[in-house]
Parts: sequence; C-alpha cells; structure tokens
Amino acid sequence: MARGDYEEADRGRSQGRRTFVTVLVVLLLLFFAFWYAMSYIRADEARREPRASASTSSACPVQPEDVVVNVYNGTGRDGLAASVARDLRKRGFEVRTIDNWRGGQRVDGAGQIRYGKRGAPKVALLAKHTGSMKKVVDKRRYSIIDVVIGKDFADLQPVSRARRC
Repeated sequence: MARGDYEEADRGRSQGRRTFVTVLVVLLLLFFAFWYAMSYIRADEARREPRASASTSSACPVQPEDVVVNVYNGTGRDGLAASVARDLRKRGFEVRTIDNWRGGQRVDGAGQIRYGKRGAPKVALLAKHTGSMKKVVDKRRYSIIDVVIGKDFADLQPVSRARRC
C-alpha cells in the first residue's frame, strides 16, 4: 500500500469518528431536552394533584389558604407578632400585616380574634389554631381577621389538634 492509501484510510476513520461523536452529542442533547421537559410536566402534575384531592376529600368548608390575617402584638415581648405570623404562614394562612397593637384597649388573656360579619365563617378555623383567644366582632366590612396577641399567650395549638374540622 502506498503512503497515500494510508492517509486516505486515516481520513476515512477520522471522518467516521467525527460523525459518530456528532451523532452522539445530538442524541444526548435530545435526551436531556426531553428529560428537562418531562420534569416540568411532572412537577406541574404533582402541584395540581394535591389541590384536587384536598378539595374533594376535605370535609372542612374553609381552608387556611382562604383566611387573610393581620397579626398584632398586644404585649411588651419583642418579636412575638412576627413569630406567630411566621407560624401561621407555615400552616397556610395568608398574613398581611405584622405590627404592634394600637387599638387603645388593653388585651387581657391569651389575646383576641377581631373580625367583622364577612370574616365570621373563617374565624372558627383560625380559632382552632390560636387557642383560647376571645372573639370580638366589630363593624369592619371586609373579611380580614385581626389576631391580637395578649400577655398570657404561650403558643399556637398543635397542628394535629388544629387540623380537625
């Protein structure tokens, strides 16, 4: 075989390797693109599934996600409203305002749950989480509920007890 024949054979093998590597890279890219797309589809299905099952199997007419709450600290303990608000958010409640109580009235006992007529259906659920707070109906026209923490407040009720309808 002449020297030109070897170069020709090397060139053919080299071109074959390049073709193989190119096809392999394209196949890997297609595989990972498909895998990435499927992960989004599965995540979307998983996100939708619990909501559907929770709403059909739950006997509770109101869920924590339906309740909007303002949390106020009626004590001298720093950070108490923020701590309670964080715990309520973990349980699914929507917390709008966190502040010190400026209502003028003294807050005795564990605290108060202040609400208007539109918030009345949601108070029972919130009361299961907050415990023995006094319920106070006021003249507000919106459904947001105020939780005013009193000096005797210790902690929210255990989740296992609060979740029962």
